Amino acid sequence: MSRLEEKCYERMRYREEHIDDILSLLYPQLGKPLLECTVLDLGCGLGALSLPASRRVKSVKGIDLDQSYIARCRERVEREGITNATFEVKSLFDLDGHEQYDIVLCSDVLEHVEDQDGLMEKIIISLGDGGVFYLTTNNKYWPMEGHFGMLFLSYLPRNKAEEEVKRAGKGKIYNVYPLSYNMIKRLLSKYPIDFEFKPPKKPHKMMYRLGAHLISISPFFWNFSNAFQIVGKKRSSLES
Repeated sequence: MSRLEEKCYERMRYREEHIDDILSLLYPQLGKPLLECTVLDLGCGLGALSLPASRRVKSVKGIDLDQSYIARCRERVEREGITNATFEVKSLFDLDGHEQYDIVLCSDVLEHVEDQDGLMEKIIISLGDGGVFYLTTNNKYWPMEGHFGMLFLSYLPRNKAEEEVKRAGKGKIYNVYPLSYNMIKRLLSKYPIDFEFKPPKKPHKMMYRLGAHLISISPFFWNFSNAFQIVGKKRSSLES
């Protein structure tokens, strides 16, 4: 297993173990108990959020383009006797708003999508009035690029980043589209939502504890965060 794969599994284990802390971040924006909430997990991957969340909410639907991920999620649903979670091979861009949810989860997806406005539009049309989304994504200006493990890679223009990826033998393209703190604020500000950047509830590493402390002093320090954790609420039709 590569270092990046190990990091991904470590993150997945952490999220499963701390699902209550993560879901608690939805409040006070979320106006109803979790047990009454329907959840959509966009780009659900191996179900690191949706599967443990299924034990706290009314129902969960996870979608992902990777058939192997969906197959593994379904296997786990069967193995663990989870009755309120379904998983489907589907593009998030195929969502039409016909089904709406109380909560939309979108974790570590935004930086993999070139059409980020399109992604935000799909999140919003998938939320009912007063619905809440949970969004996480990498910071473009964190020195260690999280997908290829190369220093300052995301600082470079895309053509230069691709050259470095090829030169290092780590791939043929740089297909990551990370945003900075100001870039993601500009993106979110286009839509009928109220949003808040939130630090981890219980930071488990010294670096995260220091970061949470600095952010409590001033939001300016989000500029130096390794990643962003955002909770947004869709405004009601009367507010829009």
